Amino acid sequence: MIIDKYLIDVDTLDILPKGQDKIIYFRWCKCPDCILFENEILKKYENINIPNFYVIEVDEYRMYKDDEEKSYIWTDFTKRFGIDKYQGGRIPCIVKYRFNRFMDMMVYLNDVFDDNKIVGSYYNDCPFIGRSVLSREAYYDLATSFHNKKADEFFSKHILNGF
Repeated sequence: MIIDKYLIDVDTLDILPKGQDKIIYFRWCKCPDCILFENEILKKYENINIPNFYVIEVDEYRMYKDDEEKSYIWTDFTKRFGIDKYQGGRIPCIVKYRFNRFMDMMVYLNDVFDDNKIVGSYYNDCPFIGRSVLSREAYYDLATSFHNKKADEFFSKHILNGF
């Protein structure tokens, strides 16, 4: 599985060469969106060697997101990697860094809801803003193909075409 092949510890990033572009996939083991992303997108690329691609499991940070006393652990983590740029840090996401600076990000699913109505998205061209969905399954039916397209575009731009 691609996750096992590229999984690294956060501290390992500090010893990687600073001048290289990096693509980091942030995942959470308890996240249904991450599982869907891995099955829909990453599975397609598991036989390709992707240089400078890394996977970070965020569980040890994400577990504090809703903890009143320790939420700063998640907040500090998201700020450190620039994933706080959308809704305070949504997982799954993939970020491209150049010289350790945030360059581009892909967010999978994680559109913004007000009750059952989709009111926002990481993507300006999201075609289903304003639509209502009654379940997670209905949301996946509506949104997955759009987000798969965005993920494929990110992979094409930053990974398949090289850096």
